[in-house]
Amino acid sequence: MNFSVLPPEINSALILAGAGSEPMLAAAAAWEDLADELASAALSFGTVTSGLVNGAWQGPAAAAMAAAATPYAGWLSAAAAQAAHSAVQANVLAAEFEAVRLSIVPTALIEANRNQFVSLVLSNIFGQNAPAISAAEALYEEMWALDVSAMSAYHAGASAVASALAPFAAPLEAVAGVLGVPGAGGVPGAAATPVVIPDRAFAISLGIGNIGGGNTGWGNLGDLNIGFGNSGTSNVGAANLGLSNFGLGNWGDNNFGFGNIGVGNFGFGNSGTGNIGIGLTGNGQIGIGGLNSGTGNFGLFNSGNGNIGFFNSGSGNFGIGNAGNFNTGLWSSGSGNTGFLNVGSFNTGLFNVGDANTGNFNVGSFNMGDFNPGWSNTGSFNGGNANTGFLNVGNINTGLLNFGDMNNGVFNTGQASNGVFYRGVNQGSVHFLITTPDITIPPLEIPGTTIPAFNLPALSIPGIDIPPISIPAGTALGAFNLPVLTIPDLTIPPITIPAGTSIGGFNLPAITTPSIYVPGISTGGFTLPAIGWSNSIVSPTVRVSGFSVPFGLSYWTNVLTLQAPFNAVPADISGSLGVGSFVLPTVAVDPYTLTTPISVGGFTLPPFTIPGLNVASIGVSGFALPAVTTQPITIPGFTIDPIGLGDLVLPDITTAPVTIPGFTIDPIGFGDLVLPDITTAPVTIPGFTIDPIGLGDLVLPDITTAPVT
Repeated sequence: MNFSVLPPEINSALILAGAGSEPMLAAAAAWEDLADELASAALSFGTVTSGLVNGAWQGPAAAAMAAAATPYAGWLSAAAAQAAHSAVQANVLAAEFEAVRLSIVPTALIEANRNQFVSLVLSNIFGQNAPAISAAEALYEEMWALDVSAMSAYHAGASAVASALAPFAAPLEAVAGVLGVPGAGGVPGAAATPVVIPDRAFAISLGIGNIGGGNTGWGNLGDLNIGFGNSGTSNVGAANLGLSNFGLGNWGDNNFGFGNIGVGNFGFGNSGTGNIGIGLTGNGQIGIGGLNSGTGNFGLFNSGNGNIGFFNSGSGNFGIGNAGNFNTGLWSSGSGNTGFLNVGSFNTGLFNVGDANTGNFNVGSFNMGDFNPGWSNTGSFNGGNANTGFLNVGNINTGLLNFGDMNNGVFNTGQASNGVFYRGVNQGSVHFLITTPDITIPPLEIPGTTIPAFNLPALSIPGIDIPPISIPAGTALGAFNLPVLTIPDLTIPPITIPAGTSIGGFNLPAITTPSIYVPGISTGGFTLPAIGWSNSIVSPTVRVSGFSVPFGLSYWTNVLTLQAPFNAVPADISGSLGVGSFVLPTVAVDPYTLTTPISVGGFTLPPFTIPGLNVASIGVSGFALPAVTTQPITIPGFTIDPIGLGDLVLPDITTAPVTIPGFTIDPIGFGDLVLPDITTAPVTIPGFTIDPIGLGDLVLPDITTAPVT
């Protein structure tokens, strides 16, 4: 059965019928229980076998038993990881089924469209329903395409889940040959049967508490995991469950980020398949989750399927605030509208209440113009139907202000008149009365229509700018308690740099600083307060003994300006100076006060310029580092007492826009495989503001660390 050629009645009925996703969710729960049982059995089996070697029962028999039991412990661990992976895939498949149920066209809507189509065809005696029939058929084709699109997405997701599953490995043979090991007991046994250990390619894990093969880190369950607490295969990060996840807390396969559930999600907190963003639910979503509901929406606050824009509710809308289906524009509540605020369907313009109008403010349908309350008018302000012109109140008039029917002209109040201001019937023209007998039309039989399979072209979604997002002020975070944090011992080994390590020569470029100009600085006047002292100042008696200072003075004398008629000879003066002993009497300074404040007038520092500085380039030739050895570093453990914080309110946090320019990754070759160039477009993350966040009373518990060596 090929869903792409089935009509929407069948696809929708098949998807919406049945028990839903409950059986698959029950199967996922059963797989999770089986994974828990297998993991518990593997842990218990490993504990028992390790006791054979390290416990009281030792010897050749214990060693043989431990060697034979090791493959079984590994098989139990691998089976537990594979069962957990099967549970994840079952949950992902259930999410895929729920997504297709949300995106499929309801059967009631399809039945209403088909009933309307049949009614229009049966009443289309003179072809008057041709536009409505075309509109109903076009809407039916859109339903068909929407169902095929939803089924294609479901098929892709289910295929990805099926391809991620692998058959379980066959259980190992029973333990054999243990009791026949020589020396196993006091009584000699029979000929020992060789212990059969299957050929296995053991992968060594690096870290602590890993179960499986090829793990690096702590507490990983499975194979080829890197990080902490991963369960599955080829996960990188922490607490990932599944295959090839990168990040933290992902559940599924090929997720990148934090807290994703499903397959191929990129971002944070996404649930489904192929989502890019934050908190999205469904398949192929792009944006911020919690703001869109449905499938295939692009933008914010959309509810429905395949919407692009903001605040759309329905399917296939492009714009803002559209509530119907396949609208393009703003705030249209019908279907297939192009424009603004259209209530009907298939309108082009503004404020059209009817259907298939071209213009503005049309209450009727199939009008071309403005302000037509009737149907099928061409012009404006026509109150009747099928008028051509303006302000015609009757029907099938051509002209202006005709109040009757089938008039051609202006201000005609009668019927079928040609001219101006006629009041009668058939005025202003030659009239021939033609009567026809009643016509009986036999029943019409419309053959079935088969629409072949078709392919939807690629859809190009234009760029969209997400404005800054503000969290309102006063957002309060309740009090919480952190558990006790224990940091294990950390040992930093000695670091040795071998002798002879050479560092090549390098040149520092020239450094030039520009001149700095400091403008003039002016200070205003200021006043010093009164200065004085209240106590007398008395100097002590100073006695100085006599002393003498010898000296000698020799200098040349030549007065050039006078040009005296004698030769300058050096003068030589010698002698000494002596001072006899004397006594300095006591000096007293009486109290004094400067009663008047001292005022300093304003003054201006003249401007000055610091000239530029040029530092020439510096060249350093190569040199060799000597051997450098660091001693072990021991950091003793320490305890952080409880820390209490009162009510805490974080201030506004505003981030500037972040622009990540596009970049190109050149071709990468892996043997015969060459990856092509990868070019990314620039990504702009606008700034956003986080309003103050209030914390209740917060008390941190004791934090004790072990010694760090």
